[in-house]
Amino acid sequence: MKLKLFVILITLLLSTAAVFAEFYKYVDKEGNILFTDNLSEVPQNQRPVVAEYDETKNQTDESKKSGYAKETAENQPEEESVDNTNNDPVVDFNNRKKALEQEHILMEKENAELANIKKNLKTKAQIESYNKKVLSMNEKIKNFTKNRTKLNTEIEEYNKSIQTDKKEKKDNDARADD
Repeated sequence: MKLKLFVILITLLLSTAAVFAEFYKYVDKEGNILFTDNLSEVPQNQRPVVAEYDETKNQTDESKKSGYAKETAENQPEEESVDNTNNDPVVDFNNRKKALEQEHILMEKENAELANIKKNLKTKAQIESYNKKVLSMNEKIKNFTKNRTKLNTEIEEYNKSIQTDKKEKKDNDARADD
């Protein structure tokens, strides 16, 4: 039973790693800023100079240099509040992505702690306590995955709305020329 729960936990944690894929920022012909996680959606002529974002890698590298990654992760609240006072959706997306990255760091740390605890289980009470922590961790993973999916969906909708606005503008300009 413990092995089965551990395998499920590890599988879920590893499946969340894909959330930190690279994002690409580029400007279309109309001057709109677009984001995508698929490089093939970026126009061919802009690929060599497209802005690439990999927040996790950059944050990890910076925190290793500063030496306080562990301290920062420990001091972060579990539900990090995000400043939504700025009406720029790109800023909001970036803030929410950073909050998800912090949450991911905390979950990785908790998973490592659970693995250490599992090695030393001896009594029934310890096993029950461990199982409760695993169930709690599974719930955190479920919420994390839901939040990640919601963010990705909102980014896709935003990009589609930009494309629609661009098409409508182009159509209006064409009608005005006629």
